[in-house]
Amino acid sequence: MFETKLVPARTSESLIEEYEGSLGPVREEFDRHPAVLALFRQPMEAVDMEKFLISFAILGVGMTEPVEGWIRRAALRCGELGLVKLAKALDAHAHQEADHHLLMLADAGRLVDRWNKTRKSKLSVSALRDGAPTPGVTGYRQLHEDVIAGPTPYGQLAIEYEIEMLSVT
Repeated sequence: MFETKLVPARTSESLIEEYEGSLGPVREEFDRHPAVLALFRQPMEAVDMEKFLISFAILGVGMTEPVEGWIRRAALRCGELGLVKLAKALDAHAHQEADHHLLMLADAGRLVDRWNKTRKSKLSVSALRDGAPTPGVTGYRQLHEDVIAGPTPYGQLAIEYEIEMLSVT
């Protein structure tokens, strides 16, 4: 007769530990990137920090504006794969992410106003927004599109998790 072995169910805690362990080396590599070192591990002149924060906020608008739609589309794709509970959770989460880009836009406005009060060269939020997206923004958007259209649309959760963890770590 056939012998059956029961494989113990993996807990969500063990899956998270596995995920965290797998990404440890990638996170360490990111932490050693010259841009990260320049921004967070070395002294920076105030004017350079202001420039960075303005750029960060402006680029952040383009990176956060599509988030609600990405999550909703990931929910639809998960539903198509029969992951109904996950689809419902993602759809509910999409509502929470609505209009976050407006926070980045408000930050950009305050930063540009501060810059214009203290610097000779004047900036305009609308002019900065009208610039072409950087390769980083384009690549980030494409990553979302590829994951949503691919065989594992729930990978959207991993993208969001990693982005959220950047602000914590």
